Amino acid sequence: MTGTEKNKCWRDIVYEKQKSLQRQDSYESLVAAVNAGADAVYMGGSKFGARAYADNPDEDMFLKGLSYAHHHGVKVYMTVNTLLKEEEIEGLVEYIKPYYESGLDAVIVQDLEYSVWYENISPIWKFI
Repeated sequence: MTGTEKNKCWRDIVYEKQKSLQRQDSYESLVAAVNAGADAVYMGGSKFGARAYADNPDEDMFLKGLSYAHHHGVKVYMTVNTLLKEEEIEGLVEYIKPYYESGLDAVIVQDLEYSVWYENISPIWKFI
């Protein structure tokens, strides 16, 4: 351990861990986070997000951001943090599919019931 590492306080260590995963609202903010050294980013897409008025990217821009992040070794997680009605679940599967086919690292869900349901359909999909 170097002298600098010994002098780090716990707040510095916690801050370093926190900045490695950053919430993004747009393609531009995703690019900025990647360029600033984020290890991973998470953001909502155009549907199924709790932040209805955020500048979330449409599918094309999200996929462009996903490609950019992966090119730089950064993981991308999508938030699906609304409560869904049972009849909306199939639409969510179709919504998420192109993102996973393009390499989405995982989906952050609000209700763990969805993750159990999806794992039965496609065990390769990851949920947080």
